[in-house]
Amino acid sequence: MGLFDLPAPLFSIPTALLSGLLPPAILILLWGVISAVVGVELYRLFSPQQRLTSLKADLRSAQEQLSSYDGDLDGAWPIMGRLLRLAFGRLALVLPAAILSSLPLLALIVWLDTVYGHSLPAAGQPVAATTSSADFEAHWNGAAGNDVPHVIVTDRAGQTVADVAVGTPVDRIEKRRWWNLLFGNPLGYLPEEAAIDHVDLALPRQELIDIGPHWLRGWEPIFFATLLLCAIPLSLFRRVQ
Repeated sequence: MGLFDLPAPLFSIPTALLSGLLPPAILILLWGVISAVVGVELYRLFSPQQRLTSLKADLRSAQEQLSSYDGDLDGAWPIMGRLLRLAFGRLALVLPAAILSSLPLLALIVWLDTVYGHSLPAAGQPVAATTSSADFEAHWNGAAGNDVPHVIVTDRAGQTVADVAVGTPVDRIEKRRWWNLLFGNPLGYLPEEAAIDHVDLALPRQELIDIGPHWLRGWEPIFFATLLLCAIPLSLFRRVQ
């Protein structure tokens, strides 16, 4: 598990409790609402709102001064310099709070993509599997009954070089990388000494709604549209700078 995988029980437990009552699309919509509220309130907590309010007034004053200036360029440089300093000062104030408040959202997005991104096919349904090298072939070995499907990688001589159980619908198996300290792969990793770097699986995408083009039927449009539609008015209501 990676660092951002640790909060997964906070998402999976309430989802499991409500999954018998609500369809997945509604659950994702609820997560979008919760993410908007948590993100806005965390940003409001971590950011210096009084200083940002004062800085916003200074920025507006500098912008009005520049727009009303009617002299030569030499006289405008000090005004533009002040405007830039204020703008970068505002960025320096909001950036740490924005990063801190986005961390729970990032953990949730990783979890949502694992749970609602792809699905394991029915027993006997083939899945295309490709490797990072043309010298090796990956074969999908579908599950029967309660068995877990496997991906078997062989070389040109037919010798097995990797055999990975696919118990979670993740579409890539690869060697461990530095970013796996943050985002782990629930399928595990290929051995470092393996001759291939990754195996890609063409797992079917989950479609949570039945209308619209294919790319709009997954969890992403539902979640991010809800997040934006809730976060923007909430920020205005809470007067977040």
